[in-house]
Amino acid sequence: MTAVIAAHALTGCTSTGPAPTSATTGPAPASVVADTTTPPADTPIPAAPASAEPPGTDDHAEPPAAARAAAAPAVAAGFAAAWVRRDLPARQWLAAVTPWCEPGFARLLATTDPRNLPSSKVVGTPQVIQAPAARSAEYTVSTDTGTLTVVLLDWRGQWRVSGNDYRPRS
Repeated sequence: MTAVIAAHALTGCTSTGPAPTSATTGPAPASVVADTTTPPADTPIPAAPASAEPPGTDDHAEPPAAARAAAAPAVAAGFAAAWVRRDLPARQWLAAVTPWCEPGFARLLATTDPRNLPSSKVVGTPQVIQAPAARSAEYTVSTDTGTLTVVLLDWRGQWRVSGNDYRPRS
């Protein structure tokens, strides 16, 4: 439909009669010559409004791969920090780990009793096992009692935890 409107608008701009000359039309009025629709070059461009689309349904371009890859270690670290909080009641613990997880894995964690977790403190930063590529990544995070492995997946354009494993220090 846009093409039809554009074609109609363009054909409306043509003339079937003879081309006007300066003798027949005279100088153009100042209001026609001045371009009042283009702001001066030093005018700041206003920021775009925030999207009102629900998460996961937008049609915008994905962030550059490097930006997405750089976000993965922070997700692993955030999950690890929430996972070691065995001092929290089960509901609060689940509320802390859920934002880092894809929904299916979050549902699996709902059966976890945090009092049974072996670690209570993160003592290192995420170390890459599998660098962020296409749709997955894997990190290890040192805790006070062992190593937590965190598996990430690209879930709707964002890194989310899809699995974890724990190995006690030997």
